[in-house]
Amino acid sequence: MWQLAPFTPPEDPTQTGRFLKEWCREDMERHWNAWRQGRPATECVASLARSRECLIRLLFERAQAAQPHPPPMAVVGLGGLGRGALAPFADIDVVLVSTSRRPQSVQTVADSVLYPLWDAGLDVGHAVRSPAQFAALAKSEMTIRTGALDCRPIAGDPRIFQDLGQRLKTVIDSRSNKRWFLSAIQEWMEGAEASTVYRLEPNIKTGPGGLRTLHQTWWAARVAWGIPNWKALLYWGRITRHDYEVLATGHRWLHAARFALHGHCGRREDALRFHTQDTIGALLGLERPGKAPGDALLEQYYRHAKALKAAATRIQERCSQSLYTELKTLRRNPKPVPTEGFVLLNDRLRFADPAVMESSPLELLRIIRVAQRHNKRIAPETRMEIARAVPLRFTPRVAGSSEAVQLFMAILTDPEGRPAYLEALHELGLLERLLPEFAAVTGLVQRDLYHEYTVDAHLIYCAQMTLQTLSMTPGATPHDIVEAASHVQRPHVLVTAALLHDIGKGYGHGHSERGAKIARDVARRMFWKREDMVDLGFLIQEHLSMMIISQRRDMEDVDLIERFANRVETTERLDMLLVLSYADATTTGPEAFTGWKAALLRELYLRTRAALRGGAGDPGLTKRAQERVDDILQRCGEDRSRMEAFTRQLTPRHLVTHRFELLQRHLLVVEQAGKAGARALVFPNEQRGGWEILVACPDHAGLLADLSGVLNGKGVSVAGAYTGATTTGTAICTFVIGAGEWPVLEQQASCAELCKSLEDAALQRTVDIAPIHARRRRERHYAAGVPVSNTRILYDLVATDESTVLDVFTPDRVGTLHMIAQAIFDCDVMIEQARITTEGERAVDSFYVVDRQTRKPLTEPRREELAQAIRDACDQALTTLDP
Repeated sequence: MWQLAPFTPPEDPTQTGRFLKEWCREDMERHWNAWRQGRPATECVASLARSRECLIRLLFERAQAAQPHPPPMAVVGLGGLGRGALAPFADIDVVLVSTSRRPQSVQTVADSVLYPLWDAGLDVGHAVRSPAQFAALAKSEMTIRTGALDCRPIAGDPRIFQDLGQRLKTVIDSRSNKRWFLSAIQEWMEGAEASTVYRLEPNIKTGPGGLRTLHQTWWAARVAWGIPNWKALLYWGRITRHDYEVLATGHRWLHAARFALHGHCGRREDALRFHTQDTIGALLGLERPGKAPGDALLEQYYRHAKALKAAATRIQERCSQSLYTELKTLRRNPKPVPTEGFVLLNDRLRFADPAVMESSPLELLRIIRVAQRHNKRIAPETRMEIARAVPLRFTPRVAGSSEAVQLFMAILTDPEGRPAYLEALHELGLLERLLPEFAAVTGLVQRDLYHEYTVDAHLIYCAQMTLQTLSMTPGATPHDIVEAASHVQRPHVLVTAALLHDIGKGYGHGHSERGAKIARDVARRMFWKREDMVDLGFLIQEHLSMMIISQRRDMEDVDLIERFANRVETTERLDMLLVLSYADATTTGPEAFTGWKAALLRELYLRTRAALRGGAGDPGLTKRAQERVDDILQRCGEDRSRMEAFTRQLTPRHLVTHRFELLQRHLLVVEQAGKAGARALVFPNEQRGGWEILVACPDHAGLLADLSGVLNGKGVSVAGAYTGATTTGTAICTFVIGAGEWPVLEQQASCAELCKSLEDAALQRTVDIAPIHARRRRERHYAAGVPVSNTRILYDLVATDESTVLDVFTPDRVGTLHMIAQAIFDCDVMIEQARITTEGERAVDSFYVVDRQTRKPLTEPRREELAQAIRDACDQALTTLDP
């Protein structure tokens, strides 16, 4: 510490402000030079607080001495002055406390103190109160409540200090104040979980993990434990040494960054703007070979802020638990909440036995999914345990397992639209384990006019926005976006595209093309179907196209719209691309998506949709199908002639959406069906972690209902399905079966019996559905504790003029597919094509249907009749039958 520079006010009070302004300038320069020469910033801000305190004391004592009968008064400091740490250009908050009945004398003293400080250019916030008034305000106003915890005497009558201190202590220790702080702590923790430190221009003071986070932690600890200083937290055993070191290190670094920022700007500035980052980084000594000082500065900030936010949340949670116990208001759940093997304490999810993280590392991911399903928060201590265990236990082998992939996709596509848990995956280090490519964009700065967050934070927010949009009810605002989202048949493709659309930025220029390749590799690693993998790459490669065309091109150009429609090929792709464009723009920054840009995007969407309805897109699909045929024939070898003849029987969509190995199996099953009338084959796919059941037979009404009924009755759950037909009238049905069905299908006798039953059903023999009902009775627990969403049925009336496109979104239960297909058959409606997908606990089923008698699209009354029949069927599938 060093001695304060002396200040002697001039005899003429009117000159005090001018002399004081020069003295403050010299004092500020002296502190700045001391910091530049190596003095710690924490000492500098403490010295600045003392120098301002000395000024106020001197002016107050001089003003009191000038009064013939000085009023009983005192001055107390709040905020940074009260805490004894004042940044160079921070506000100075003071309260003049008086018990005098002579308001004019009190005002005269106050003016004599405040006006010279204002004339000197200092920002001084002030109030004149009696001790009773101060205490009364501390009961009702948030800033005064927290200010009371930082209140420190500066000058004046000790009796007033004593009176004020006793009154404030009564307020602080009151049950009503502790109840208020208990609520405030919950809001602080929820706000921290909902925010990210990864902003491109972070605010050192008010941002998450900033100085305000430290202040909130201090206030919580003062109220809960009555600590006199920070060190008492450690000495009294309230926190761990690790958390104390995180707070201390973060406190020193944030004060240094703020001191440098104020000193460089010459004014109060708490945001690290782009144009100052390199300079501040250099002032803090963060110059590194091959890295700009500004990038190194942000890297340091993210590291400190992230650690500080986590430690502060843990401490605040302990404070809230202490207040719960003291107030005897421990929250009890009105009824047991199923936590699937975890403990729910104070509404926070925890491990029943932390040792499970070592024996079963997959639990590190499953607890996130369970918290999401039940909409609960994970306890801060448990979050720390997970973060520490992930690098050691959640190995690449665990992360690459089919179980981990299924859990990850369930979190990513939560049907209830609870997206905040994606950020938890990132903060706990799980996301980088599941997607190692994500490490290259973590904390990656993008310096442009629009982006507000680093690449990783933007990707997570974009995925969250996409998931929220998918869960909106049709008719909500923005109408076109929500309407398009309601027709998305494969939400996992769209949300994954949102999460990875800028992943290529971590690997050099041309991020769209690089990102598309990376995303396809990710999808291949997660054993996605070829159609999903191709469309994922398309969405990422084209994620900027709609914004560019709508804002920079002439949309009156018919050829332009035709060419874009040919690239898009289908209305499903267009719907997904619109939602992705919207989510990308709205999570970029406030200037990236305006009302004008929204109108242009809407116009492009409607024009392209109309073009697709008129036949555009077919050339693109046909061209891609021909390229696919050429690729298939090159890989066939001796079977080239057989495969070439077979490809002529397949539609372009069938060709481009099935992988080569599956097309070979389709050829085999169709050939055998031609001889036997119908053929069912089972193929294990260990790479994908499951089975594929193929059925070929003459196409007829009710086929899907019959086949799915057999599978459900045999205890085989369908994870996905695709139906189509050759140009010669042979139906090809592909059922994807999860790994959980291996015990059934590995038994040769059971497998042969299943195939025989499927062939009988394909030849329109009797299908016994009694086993389905029996199985549903055995599995009542499927519905226990799982949020049930209403069945949604949507018609896409512009996708094609040849048939009616129907999308069904419903909770996945035993027999759901059979019930839906049977309802369609019972309504005298024929399924021409179907795509069945299971995402987590939700089934997303799409059907191309026609009237069985007329072979034309359904009329409006027929659509309403069919929708009601399917709703009734889904309700029946969700209902537990009596034994």
